[in-house]
Amino acid sequence: MLAVAGSADIAYARHHVAPCRVVSRRVRVTTARRAVIQPSAKLNEPAPTVDGSGGVERAGWTESGWCDPREAAGHTPAWRLTLGTALGVAAMVNIGRAQPAFAGTLSTSTISQQQPRSTDRWVGASRSGASNRAIAELSAKPQPAKAAGKKGKGKADPAPVQQSWVQLKTAEAAVKFRAQWALYCAIPVVAGVVNWITNALAVKMIFSPEEYTGLNIKRWPDTPAGLIGWQGIVPCKVEKMSTTMVDLMTKRLLDVREVFGRLDRAKCGELLTPGIDSIAGAVVNDVAKTKGGALAWVGDSGVLGAVPDPVVNWGRNLAREQGKELVAEVLGEMQARVPEVWDVKTQVVGAMCRDKKIIIELFQRCGREEFVFIRRSGLYFGFLFGIIQMAQWLVWDPWWSLAVGGALVGYATDWLALKLMFEPVEPVKLPFGFVLHGAFIRRQQEVSGEFAALLRKRILTAELIWREILTAENTKKVFKEILERKTREQVAKARKTNKLICAAALAMGPKAWARCEDAVVARVAADLPSHLPSVYGYSDEALDLEETLKQKMQQLSGQEFEGVLHPVFQEDELTLILVGAFLGMVAGFAQAAFF
Repeated sequence: MLAVAGSADIAYARHHVAPCRVVSRRVRVTTARRAVIQPSAKLNEPAPTVDGSGGVERAGWTESGWCDPREAAGHTPAWRLTLGTALGVAAMVNIGRAQPAFAGTLSTSTISQQQPRSTDRWVGASRSGASNRAIAELSAKPQPAKAAGKKGKGKADPAPVQQSWVQLKTAEAAVKFRAQWALYCAIPVVAGVVNWITNALAVKMIFSPEEYTGLNIKRWPDTPAGLIGWQGIVPCKVEKMSTTMVDLMTKRLLDVREVFGRLDRAKCGELLTPGIDSIAGAVVNDVAKTKGGALAWVGDSGVLGAVPDPVVNWGRNLAREQGKELVAEVLGEMQARVPEVWDVKTQVVGAMCRDKKIIIELFQRCGREEFVFIRRSGLYFGFLFGIIQMAQWLVWDPWWSLAVGGALVGYATDWLALKLMFEPVEPVKLPFGFVLHGAFIRRQQEVSGEFAALLRKRILTAELIWREILTAENTKKVFKEILERKTREQVAKARKTNKLICAAALAMGPKAWARCEDAVVARVAADLPSHLPSVYGYSDEALDLEETLKQKMQQLSGQEFEGVLHPVFQEDELTLILVGAFLGMVAGFAQAAFF
């Protein structure tokens, strides 16, 4: 209304008033001639008139009311001109201020009318201070409207341009970042460091501690986590993991029958010659010098001492020949019955269960580069995801969002690191010459050598193989049965082929000869294993397990090779990822406390 009234007064003033000007919001009206209006002191005094001589007739009260002779002559009073001009100028000033205010009405009302959130009471004085004031000033700042037409064309001014939600949020984020740039920049840095620590901890938790650490209140079978405590994933599941690995090895890497068949029977007999001589001498002592023995009378009579050397040498050579034949026969049947004599699965799994450091060292050496990749990827991926988290916090910042974002970043970082270790199995070409290939699969040639060397050195040595044959619950019975049966067959063969032995058997009689045969079998079974170390070196060379394993592993497909190490991570992979998510959430809560 003020604007309308002022506009009318302005029009009136422009029509009746000569030159005017506005100085410092004060209105001064200048006219060519200004008459001084002095109202009459007496009510009944006649109004002055203007005569032709130049005298001034003054205004006054008459019987018909107030009378101004200049009004009658067509002149407007000065007080009305002054008042109208002042009202008009005030209206123009108000209109000028109202136009930019209307242009910024949307942004002002949108932000200034927002109700304060309950969480603003504890997020920090720094944010509610300078940052909020800056946002309010930005929101209240008028936005200039673009002209729709050219000046002087008589076109109407365009409607005020309203800011979109994206523009408002972007402006608000810019102000918030300038107000607390150090804290916002710390978000991706903290995310990278925390996820590096998380991934390093995940790698540590794979292998240690070897034994359960914590309160043994409640545990679940084959589960590293107890109610209150933890055991490394590999030590906890060593039996299951080693069984999986041996199944792969026996099906894809080793033909046990072919490998054991590489041992040359004659060569082994030659290497065992000193042992055969020792066993033959022990047999003679057992038979001739033991009281109650089959040939005790020979020892008691002193006949052995009178035996000439050629006869002794003949007997020794006969024992050697029979011993070599015995070794060849025993080894030949063992090669024919390898699965019964040598249980590779029992040997490998048993060795790893007895000494958990073996499988830990095996996986640590084979996955050395991959574990470094996991730790570093936590830093890289954590920083990149942290940038996204920072942008989210600038636009949308409820108190719990940093914690949730930290959990998501921790989860995504661990999941992505484990995923990139083994996938893709086959190389995938990317733009700009990049190739995406599983980190572990990419090192197949190198890992194959590491795996074969350590497995051969720590588990599949000839000494450990023979020890397994002679001591394992299942194989030792088979070996003993083969050895005793072949020894009796060899004694019977010597009796048939050698006339002197046949004559001695007839002279001794069936019972005495049977006791002599039992003595030979017992001595061979007792002493032969102790002489096997003489064939260890040759066995390692002949079996050549390291080179065989290496070549076979290098020939595996990517999918098959992935199964060598991946079982370590597949077991409780989710547990490792959730640990990263939990630590990320804790870090998020800690960061939120600073805002």
